[in-house]
Amino acid sequence: MQSLAVERRYPLAPLQDGMLFQALRAPGSGINVEQVVCRLDEAVDADRLETAWAEVAARTDVLRTRFRWTDGAERVQEVVAGVRPEMARVDWTSLASAEQDARLQSWLAEDRARGFDLARASAMRLALFRMTTDPHVLVWTFHHILLDGRSVGHVLQEVLTLYDVPGSKLPNRRPFHEHVAWLHGRGRAPARSRRADAPSSTPRPPPRRARAARLRAHGTGGGWGASIPVRRRG
Repeated sequence: MQSLAVERRYPLAPLQDGMLFQALRAPGSGINVEQVVCRLDEAVDADRLETAWAEVAARTDVLRTRFRWTDGAERVQEVVAGVRPEMARVDWTSLASAEQDARLQSWLAEDRARGFDLARASAMRLALFRMTTDPHVLVWTFHHILLDGRSVGHVLQEVLTLYDVPGSKLPNRRPFHEHVAWLHGRGRAPARSRRADAPSSTPRPPPRRARAARLRAHGTGGGWGASIPVRRRG
């Protein structure tokens, strides 16, 4: 068990509770394991990219969250301090293009089957592949218990903003625990006030920039897909 400081402890959202049940019932099945495959059309500074992910994780509680469950007790999630995502780095430039594609597909299948130990923070991992057709392929694997599809785009945009311009000021976001508190308390509030006061669990998208390149990304878990605007340097 991780012996790290717990910053916050709170209940699971109803959908999270169902996903935890599925994960415990069918370990290794790949259920609710999501993979976002980003094909980056330019050379990548791997160290700077890893630093950008660490900064986003530091400001995003769900990316530093583990889960606790015991028979007869309420299932809870804990935000853990000091969790830094690690990024595996793989160089396949010496391989033929067809073999690179075959190895990537095999790697994705094996990675999905690995699943996650949800008792450890965090249920996500990264891998950066050097290729020939696409200079780099970034794979972000995470358990759906952490994020919904809309949130995925916001996280990616923040990472790439910080990669592009280190130290950029990012928009403030309401923390997920506020949304969970609203979900658990809405049955005690009038319907009108629930709609008016419900906090958003995801940030508003940042404004589109005039000069943008398209990051080609698709998901392999639940069919998620998006095209994220990314400002180029220079």
